[in-house]
Amino acid sequence: MPEVPYEGGVRRSKYTVFSLKDFQHGATRRWFRSYLWSRLAQPMGLVYARNNHVAEQVYATIAQALVTFINWVLPFMPPQQFTSRELWCQGLALSYASELRAERQEKPFDLFDAAPRHYEELTRAGMDAVSYSVEAMSSNQAWRYRASIPALTRILSRVMWPLRRVQGKTLSLLQLVKGLYTFQGGLDYVLWKIERHSGIRIPIDNRWRKVPLLRWIIIFWRLYRCGAFR
Repeated sequence: MPEVPYEGGVRRSKYTVFSLKDFQHGATRRWFRSYLWSRLAQPMGLVYARNNHVAEQVYATIAQALVTFINWVLPFMPPQQFTSRELWCQGLALSYASELRAERQEKPFDLFDAAPRHYEELTRAGMDAVSYSVEAMSSNQAWRYRASIPALTRILSRVMWPLRRVQGKTLSLLQLVKGLYTFQGGLDYVLWKIERHSGIRIPIDNRWRKVPLLRWIIIFWRLYRCGAFR
């Protein structure tokens, strides 16, 4: 996680490295955890590709992630009509609940409302490729959809997402611990990120930076009790 001083402050860049194989696999329904396909389904751009062939593979993977996201969320939508906004807010809320997140509960709504037209276009494109029969209805205000989902599929989906939540939170915690020990200034970055998203900050004495993992666990337990993340 590199950072540089900028205009009296600090600019940080967070990144994750995947092999192309894992990147492609993580966008499919075979990847149970929502960490990758839920992120790739959101608005993004390709900054650089080695050649056109790689760029095409990346764009195809992003398109697949969109279809995977919608496929996993549709069984949670009501059998009656629903909007794109309701679909995305439900899906992002489910995904956020499957990780250790510091964002406010209204964050999914903010994301959609920041680019509603783009999300509407993504939804209309993705609905044509999902595994279920979906009826799209145009109205003056927004597109509405009705999906035919078998009852058993809806039941299984309500079992899978809690399992995904347990898996995701456990892996998020392990990644957090790994980051604390792997990167210089890892604790400062994590605390900064939690404060940026939740507004909650606790003072850290310098002697705590040199103590074992148990003390760090106590720090994050205090943050959790304060509502810094869920």
